[in-house]
Amino acid sequence: AVESARAIWQEREDATSARREHDAKAKARDLELLHHKESSEKLADVEAQSVAFRRLTAMKMGSFADNLEYLHSQFNSILSEVGTFVDMGREDVMTLSAIISTMMKNRVAMEEQYDAMLRERRYLFNAIQELKGNIRVFARVRPLLTSEGTEPAMSFPSEEEIAVQVKTAKGPTTRVFRFDRIFTGSATQTEIFEETEPLVTSVLDGYNVCIFAYGQTGSGKTH
Repeated sequence: AVESARAIWQEREDATSARREHDAKAKARDLELLHHKESSEKLADVEAQSVAFRRLTAMKMGSFADNLEYLHSQFNSILSEVGTFVDMGREDVMTLSAIISTMMKNRVAMEEQYDAMLRERRYLFNAIQELKGNIRVFARVRPLLTSEGTEPAMSFPSEEEIAVQVKTAKGPTTRVFRFDRIFTGSATQTEIFEETEPLVTSVLDGYNVCIFAYGQTGSGKTH
């Protein structure tokens, strides 16, 4: 009777421990999903602000470029006509000199503003890249080969998750792996470039960037 009672008590303890472990894992998954959702919303807000800033910057830089080009053409036009004013009176020459001096000052000021806008764009653009993560891991799945059949062993719950069917001693099970971005077998080279294009821009801005493909032989690196 004592052994039976101990066995019953042990079974209850095991069941209680298993339930606690299950609840703890479920709570951890919920917290991870909540953190991921908050991070995604924050990144989306930052990217939206970045798009708006780039548009505004492009408009301002275009306006500055047009004004600089106009000033440059006016300046060259005045210089070409200076020779015709050699016989002008002293007062007219001084007026012309003042006009040229003012235009040169305006040109210098606008060039400084243009350079400041370029520096600000470069800083904000690369700050956004750092917010996305200095180290990012993308996964690209190649199409199945003819010898591999037609039934894939994986699915894609989202653009950031891969669910893989795995055979274990207890039977088939599903394991989910998360990356910064998933590219399915139907993804094109254009989609890959669009995701890595900001890193190329960072290189042109003078930042160090490394992109490399990793995988075992036959995993599809060349594809």
